[in-house]
Amino acid sequence: MSSSPLLEVRRLSRSFEKNHPILKEVSFSLSQGSWTILAGTNGSGKTVLMNHLNGLEKPDQGEVLFRGQKIRSMGDEIRRKVGLVFQNSDLQFVEQTVERELAFGPQNLKLPKEEIRQRIEQVKDELGLEEFMNRRPHSLSGGEKKRVAIGGILAMEPELLVLDEPFTGLDWNGVNQVLHTLIELHKKGMTILLITHDLGKCAAHADRLILMGDGEIGMTGTVEEVLPHVEKWGVRKPEGLTWLK
Repeated sequence: MSSSPLLEVRRLSRSFEKNHPILKEVSFSLSQGSWTILAGTNGSGKTVLMNHLNGLEKPDQGEVLFRGQKIRSMGDEIRRKVGLVFQNSDLQFVEQTVERELAFGPQNLKLPKEEIRQRIEQVKDELGLEEFMNRRPHSLSGGEKKRVAIGGILAMEPELLVLDEPFTGLDWNGVNQVLHTLIELHKKGMTILLITHDLGKCAAHADRLILMGDGEIGMTGTVEEVLPHVEKWGVRKPEGLTWLK
């Protein structure tokens, strides 16, 4: 991993109503090649924070930097560097077939047709989407939808993949599909930020754990360091992790 942060959040604050802050001077950083979990209860500000990481929302105070550059100076380029996968995959889909869905992002980047075709082929093979290419995304199972949503982001070749509650609503097979996908992407060097309130499915695979509550960062460190303290922040401690003291 690189010694300098891939992404850095500095004292980020945001309020939707006067005297009702959603984010309160949030600061943390992500190293290249890391797998970080951001955990907290519903309403803790996790999704709002996610939307600030590639400029979808603007903070009242503070800033986000990507490779040391303020993202507000990067224009649309930041949305290619930092790819967001939303909790509800159906809301992310805009096309009528999986193949066209995978092509949507690269087409918006105005890439040459041959490069778009190559990216679609690569993502299709990487995520095992061959049999779905002519299917409607909305007709797929929960796990299949999530893989297509991830594929649509990967086709833009981001450096950071951010996923909001990727296991919500999935059966065990769907969870396994998505988790296997993330493990393989991480092995290949993808930097991952996984936002969740449920640590049981992913804690064993991550490097870092950030706890968030009431719009603030409560604790950050290695998974081993932070896990014993998660219940103080309303997060259930996962069972069966033998290395946890």
